[in-house]
Amino acid sequence: VELYWNLQAQTWRQEFTEVATGHSRAAEAFFAAIPALEIATRGTEGTPEMERRLGALFRWNNDSASALTIHERLLKDAPPTNPALRSQLLSEIAWDRIQWLSWNRRYDHPWLEQAREEAKEAVNLAESPLDKLIAAQASLITEALSIPRDQQKFQASVELSRSMHDQILGVTGLWPHLIGNDLVKALVSEKTPTTIHESARSSEVMDTAVHHTIQDHNMFRTWNFDRDVVGSVPFEFTPGPTDKHPFDAWQIAVDATAPSPPQVVTQTSPCLKSGCFRVLLANTHIFEQADIVVHFRQVASAGQGEAGLVMAARDIQNFYAVAVNPGTGQLSLYRIQNGVPSLLGTGQGKLKKGPWHVLRVQVVNSAHVDHPRLEIYLDGYEAQLPPLEALPGGGQIGLITTGDMVTQFDRLQAIEMFTSRPLSTPAAY
Repeated sequence: VELYWNLQAQTWRQEFTEVATGHSRAAEAFFAAIPALEIATRGTEGTPEMERRLGALFRWNNDSASALTIHERLLKDAPPTNPALRSQLLSEIAWDRIQWLSWNRRYDHPWLEQAREEAKEAVNLAESPLDKLIAAQASLITEALSIPRDQQKFQASVELSRSMHDQILGVTGLWPHLIGNDLVKALVSEKTPTTIHESARSSEVMDTAVHHTIQDHNMFRTWNFDRDVVGSVPFEFTPGPTDKHPFDAWQIAVDATAPSPPQVVTQTSPCLKSGCFRVLLANTHIFEQADIVVHFRQVASAGQGEAGLVMAARDIQNFYAVAVNPGTGQLSLYRIQNGVPSLLGTGQGKLKKGPWHVLRVQVVNSAHVDHPRLEIYLDGYEAQLPPLEALPGGGQIGLITTGDMVTQFDRLQAIEMFTSRPLSTPAAY
């Protein structure tokens, strides 16, 4: 039961108050149990196990800070001579961090590595197969959230989780739920068999290979441009202006100073006409709600140009964009419809010193997808822009420049924010 709610809490990204009403009696009961356990643990009748469960309830209710406070204190007090208890608490702490990372979409946060190490230690210390499975599943989630993801490590985590599962006798239907979790199943290719080595499986389990018919829907994409041909348009990208004039010059160049050397993509053709944008669309994926990050460097400009990110693009002539002036830090939010731009609002960002900057655009509040809002970060600092009008469904992402800006881009990353979308019937929840 606890493993189920560990998975569902980070998948839903909602509080008990959101999912309990009319949806889940269990969530409603858990929400009511929180004040009862708070009272019990303050009194003389409270036990460490009650506190551990209270921490889990806090986590499932998206209060990771309170959960961590409880579980880290319990771990500090746990005797080294009780490895089973320490394993259980380390696993709880790993899940606490995973919940916070999933809720805040902070896959670049140091907590991800901490959660990975805590889950690994929990697996090593655990004594029962169930405790090992709970910790192994936390380890699997950390590999799924890693950017860039190491497919071999992810596969190894799947195999470890399955081997722990197979040591629990008398359990049916659990593995399809674990591997069918919306986060995990989106990352396992339909064509890739998950092979479980004979030595890692229970002797009562006959099959040695498990083929998962899971939709190939990779949430993470990274473009470093290092395998593209210098002087050419990047592979899997379509360039174009918005003024229907001849295509502009997007091409691969060499730059040893790039965040991920040796290559970058450069836009070298100024766009001097008013209302003209230079656009480069990634044509390999449609993102419903994207979290996009890119590194960029101004090569030349008279001060009026901008560089930024495209989202929700239907084509070269229809999209939304967030662009920044690297000289002033001013951010602009645009809607381009049939090639005609509209400025929806502006905001001020804070630039760090140095030639390379990082722009991140994130669509948040996915529990209310009809009223999304943008979170925009420039060099790690959040900038405030006006609320975003409802985006018309998903679309392509890409890069954009305006004005006389000549810009280099590197390490474009995108994450699908809408992870709670059911990819199979019935949904796990």
